[in-house]
Amino acid sequence: PAPANDALVDIVQGGEWHSKFRREVQLQAQVFSYNLVSLTAVCPGRFALIYPWADFGSWQDWLQLAGCWTATQALTVMIGVASALQDLHRLGLAHGSLRPARILLFSAGDGADSLVARVACAGQVAVRRCRAA
Repeated sequence: PAPANDALVDIVQGGEWHSKFRREVQLQAQVFSYNLVSLTAVCPGRFALIYPWADFGSWQDWLQLAGCWTATQALTVMIGVASALQDLHRLGLAHGSLRPARILLFSAGDGADSLVARVACAGQVAVRRCRAA
């Protein structure tokens, strides 16, 4: 695992970078869930969004390295993902780009190798308003 002061930095770039940066910060201000990756800081001068470091990388990384997971490991990840999506939907938001690379794995902090799955919903991820059916 990385030292506690490491972070993931997302530099917002592209044609509409200023409005995209503002939209991402506003979205993070309204969405809080234990199973969503939370914005920890912003750097407006460089239009950077700063997130906690995912100790165990992404689910995509683990699938490529380990191949198969036990039922318990897979269930742990899916419960985290389902909880994150439930929280987004409760706010009328839909995650438009969910895939294994967007599921980040963090240490559960219990001293063991147990983990917590959290869904990234900022940066290049499309999160959009949705209407109830």
